[in-house]
Amino acid sequence: MDTLASVNTRKGPEERPLLKAFLDLFFPNQCPICQESASAARYVCPDCERSLTGLLPTPFLGEGFGKVTRFCYFSEVDSVLYGLVKAYKYLPRKDLANHLSFFLFRLIDFWRASVPFIIPLPAHPASIRTRGFSNTRLILDRLKERFIPNLTILEPAVRREWSYRPQASLQDEEERKANVRDVFRMKKGTILPERVALFDDVYTTGATVAEYCRVLAPYVKQIDLFILVRRK
Repeated sequence: MDTLASVNTRKGPEERPLLKAFLDLFFPNQCPICQESASAARYVCPDCERSLTGLLPTPFLGEGFGKVTRFCYFSEVDSVLYGLVKAYKYLPRKDLANHLSFFLFRLIDFWRASVPFIIPLPAHPASIRTRGFSNTRLILDRLKERFIPNLTILEPAVRREWSYRPQASLQDEEERKANVRDVFRMKKGTILPERVALFDDVYTTGATVAEYCRVLAPYVKQIDLFILVRRK
């Protein structure tokens, strides 16, 4: 089973000391969380790795809504995990998906949850164009590869009817709700299991998640919601 230390190791430089020394000297690595220097053999610096290692999932369930019967989140916005998520999404640092899949696995394991079917909350198309990848889907791909091989990742069952502004560009809660109201529709011919899990990396007002779950609700009996960082 992978640990955070193994996930944080760059295999090439770690296994070749001369290469590591060359990279450290001429191409110094910068920690994406604190911006301090880090070894070429690590993705994040030792201090941030220690801070991340010490994190435990919050033992509280968020308030459920509709058919969301379990709402689990790993930490709140002031944790170093939020710095990792921001670096992953906005630098963007695609290689940090392995780290975030590790924390998602720990969250699922903490609640002893059975998650045979999981849906990534779809990223906004503009964000995918900017990053070159779907942030939520890539984390789930890494989760399946490294931690839960029997996991079934369901393609988003809900399609976007029209364009809307990225939620991150809006601060007001009512604006966020209005921005995503009625923008999702269930894809024709979709058949879902009775119980599904839904994953998103950051939960702010919950407007997008709530709208997505509202559309899913007639087709399932239970939704488990897994979030890495909850912003209050």
